[in-house]
Amino acid sequence: MQKLKLFYTNSRLKLVFIAAVSVTILVIGGFVLTRNTNPIPENIRQKLTFSPFLVHSDSTEYKATNYESILTEDKTGATAFVYSIRITESANNVTVTQYAQPPQFSEIPEYKERFLSSVIVQYDTVQTTNGIIYLGKSSRQNNEQIGIMLEKGLIVFMKPVKELDRADWHKLGEQFYIQKTD
Repeated sequence: MQKLKLFYTNSRLKLVFIAAVSVTILVIGGFVLTRNTNPIPENIRQKLTFSPFLVHSDSTEYKATNYESILTEDKTGATAFVYSIRITESANNVTVTQYAQPPQFSEIPEYKERFLSSVIVQYDTVQTTNGIIYLGKSSRQNNEQIGIMLEKGLIVFMKPVKELDRADWHKLGEQFYIQKTD
């Protein structure tokens, strides 16, 4: 009888242990699955009408900071998304400003070329898996280097503090991914 009693006691302990482990796994799994991994602060995400390009937050070479939303210069009430990328290898910073392309880009065939020629004096292009980066000198900002991407319905302006070479632009363009805002 003693052995039978010991068997039942051990069985209950095993069941309690299994139940506790199961609940722990479910709770941890719930946290992992529902955790918000979007690096864009909620108050900024709510203002965006597009999914922007970002760099991966786990990158050791490219660190995005200073996320903000601003009204575009055209007074249409559209919102631009702005942030800085710190390139650790070269100790350089790139300011990224992006917003949704206006309808003219798809409605007027030559609009893209006119836009590029009026905004920058283009001297090169860099092909990346995320699209073409048009390199030029900004006619509005003391002839400083600027990169522009016109991809995925976005206009992405990239302005480095110190000029980047083609290889650096390519590496930067390869770091981007589209971050869903919802």
